[in-house]
Amino acid sequence: MTRGSYLPFGGGSRKCIGDVFGMTEATLALAAIAGRWRMRPIPGTKIRPRPQMSLTAGPLRMIPEPR
Repeated sequence: MTRGSYLPFGGGSRKCIGDVFGMTEATLALAAIAGRWRMRPIPGTKIRPRPQMSLTAGPLRMIPEPR
């Protein structure tokens, strides 16, 4: 682990017992917020796939629109 690493729930024997609950709550909150928006790429943007362990896209700027 590098110095200054971000560990929101700590680690080892003193790790927060609510870490799974916290991550689940954060995922559900993000899903609830994201479900109200439609994301579309900025016009003229090209999607450039990056072959890694799985096929991913590079940075993609998006425009949020209410659903």
